[in-house]
Amino acid sequence: MKFKICTRCKKTRVLSKFTKQKECKDGVRSICKHCDKEWRANYYLNNKEKIKKSVSQWQKENRVLVYARKKSYYKKHPIKRKQYQRLCNLKYKFGMTVNDYNKILKNQNYTCAICHKKESKQKHLSVDHNHKTGKVRGLLCSNCNNTLGLLYEDIKILKSMITYLRKDRGKK
Repeated sequence: MKFKICTRCKKTRVLSKFTKQKECKDGVRSICKHCDKEWRANYYLNNKEKIKKSVSQWQKENRVLVYARKKSYYKKHPIKRKQYQRLCNLKYKFGMTVNDYNKILKNQNYTCAICHKKESKQKHLSVDHNHKTGKVRGLLCSNCNNTLGLLYEDIKILKSMITYLRKDRGKK
């Protein structure tokens, strides 16, 4: 087993604790992985805006490459793609996280707020929100969510439908 002294922390470590670098005489960097990670974290904290700007600029200049990498990654990891899309959708449309969604779901006993149908593994409950205020009201199954939308969230129409259904109950 070969050892090396880290130039930053001055500790003697096994070569596997150093990042590989072909250009170096012994094939590894002069600082250990732990010190390197610490240095990178500090550098990022002190240069956040500069790094973000640089990354953004690189992505703009290399859109085709970025797109190809994303496409390749998501093809290999379809479940992660769905999770990422869901996360982005929740954040963009409703300003909420998956944890926020899960809290509401738990409070609703994992069922639709209207018909109490359970959420399935294939189909998540839809986030229902007030279209005027944007405030999230709860989670609904597709049928209940679509019905509310088709009724324009109008209570008068809903009451009229209830009256209509009640009239029919008396007839045989």
